[in-house]
Amino acid sequence: MGNLFPPNNPLIGTLIFEAFNSGQLLFSVPPVVVPYQLIFPGAQGGPGSVMINDGMGNLSWAAALPGEGTVTSVAMTVPSFLSISGSPITTAGTLAISLATEFANTVFAGPVSGGAATPTFRPLVAGDIPALPYALNSFTIMQPDSGTSPTASSPTDTLTFHNSDGNLTISGNSGTKTLTFNASASLLASIASKQPLGNYITALTGDVTATGPGSVAATLATVNGSPGTFTYATITVNAKGLVTSASSGTAPVTSVTASGPLTSSGGTTPNISFSNQTANKVFAGPASGGAAAPTFRSLVIADEPVLSGQQFITSGTTYTTPATINTNTTFKFTLIGGGGGSGGSTTVNGRGPGGGGAGGIVVYLTGLTPSTAYTIAIGAGGTAGTNAPTAGGNGGNTTLTVNAVTYLAGGASGGSTAVNQVGGLPGGTSNNGTINISGEWGGSVPAASVLAISGKGGSSPFGMGLGGPGTGSNTFFGAAIVGSGFGAGAGGTSNTGVSSAGAAGTQGCILVEWRV
Repeated sequence: MGNLFPPNNPLIGTLIFEAFNSGQLLFSVPPVVVPYQLIFPGAQGGPGSVMINDGMGNLSWAAALPGEGTVTSVAMTVPSFLSISGSPITTAGTLAISLATEFANTVFAGPVSGGAATPTFRPLVAGDIPALPYALNSFTIMQPDSGTSPTASSPTDTLTFHNSDGNLTISGNSGTKTLTFNASASLLASIASKQPLGNYITALTGDVTATGPGSVAATLATVNGSPGTFTYATITVNAKGLVTSASSGTAPVTSVTASGPLTSSGGTTPNISFSNQTANKVFAGPASGGAAAPTFRSLVIADEPVLSGQQFITSGTTYTTPATINTNTTFKFTLIGGGGGSGGSTTVNGRGPGGGGAGGIVVYLTGLTPSTAYTIAIGAGGTAGTNAPTAGGNGGNTTLTVNAVTYLAGGASGGSTAVNQVGGLPGGTSNNGTINISGEWGGSVPAASVLAISGKGGSSPFGMGLGGPGTGSNTFFGAAIVGSGFGAGAGGTSNTGVSSAGAAGTQGCILVEWRV
């Protein structure tokens, strides 16, 4: 709360608000003004806000526009030849600029050459000095007269060099005095012949040598330690073109003599050729034995490359291709599985059936690489049945694996122990081959017969199965028979009252054939 001075207050044109305790707020109006009114906002403005007029006298609070406000920091940068203090100013202060310290004998100047550039402090160069009217060939003698002629007798005397006769002349208050170096030669020649020792070249070194003043004869330094005359020479020249070594060489070839089968003719440019040979002769090493000089001879069988071949395999786990083949070589693989064993018999069953014949497979392949091992397996023959009785064992599979593909010739089934079995046992089967061949079934045993007949073993592409013998006698029996070849099933046993064991089948095999 406070007092509002009445209109007749002592300050004409001023409206005064006065607080009860202290302080006044004055609003002044210029002497000449168009009447207007101001309407203040109904509430206090926010921090940092400003009061604006809408042109109709209505006042309102608004935020300050960008760029308005106070400066918080002012800094200044100057070139390197100046220094500044007091920067930055954050409230109030003075920026003081002064020259930076520089090295002695440097001047503030533009660049030493080229186009215009910012000046810096640097040493003077010859280009900075303008052409001046120097006085040539004369100077002022500043020393007093020493009594020795010719000398200057006055500080204003001058010493003049005469190009015409090479003399020095002193002129001035003491008159004219002449100092003659050599009246018959130029000054430069006189000085050149009278320089003290050590102020001119006294010797040459390196690739040339010379000594003494004046005109001297220079000689090449010794580079080659063996001077002389050389024939068929071998010469070494360094980077400066100097010969550093020389030696005599070997005389050139002037004639060549050849022996069979070569002939020669001519001198320094001989003509070498083969002598004539009879038909169908080749130039080759020896036909057999150790190494020897080649001659012209007829071909023998051993000279011819291996274009084809074969290999029969009955054991092992890998097959390695020949080194002489290539990837276009055609291979034929024939695989035979193991034959089945025949079953045993007792006095009850009387006769045993035969084992089955193994399967076979034919494979044609190309793309195999030389000297490469490929995995194989040879099928074993089936085991023989016992007189317990037991059945004959199955034959094993014969396989070949090339590039992750397995080719299989199946082993055959073994003979059973069935009493009076009717019908044979199945042979082996094959897969993945160009040609797949199944083995022959084992022979059957008749259900009733006056003869003691056993089952015949099955045959394979590379083996034959045989049948067990029998006569029908109550006291005679026939032993089981092993088949022949590879992959054959065993023949069964026959008897009339005696138990008998069967026989084993024959093992498998692989036949490899190739042609380049």
